[in-house]
Amino acid sequence: MPGLEADKFRIEQVINILLDNAIKFTPKGGAVKISAKKVENDIVVLVKDTGVGILSENMEKLFTPFFQIEGQIERKYRGTGMGLAIAKGIIDTHGGKIWVESKGMNKGSNFYFSVPIKKLYNNEKEK
Repeated sequence: MPGLEADKFRIEQVINILLDNAIKFTPKGGAVKISAKKVENDIVVLVKDTGVGILSENMEKLFTPFFQIEGQIERKYRGTGMGLAIAKGIIDTHGGKIWVESKGMNKGSNFYFSVPIKKLYNNEKEK
């Protein structure tokens, strides 16, 4: 029977980081949605927003400690620049991946993370 071997508190922390950012960067009247689905041998979680979006040159840097996008909108919502780096560390520790997609400024963002599903056999070792 497949199962998810994960630290519940840490996965909740990742979801909260992604939701907090989505809410922070989505203006009034926008939308934030979360979904999860099984894709092959992973559980994939998506946090989708209709917010300010991200330029392609900043997407990989977002997961770097202390990185913050410089701009008028982003300065309004100052933080430490650690949330996404912490989320990446947690997901990496779980053997998963975290990434972002955006079509650019004012076009929203999709933040994804995946966590592998482990095969569990009622107290038997995997063969």
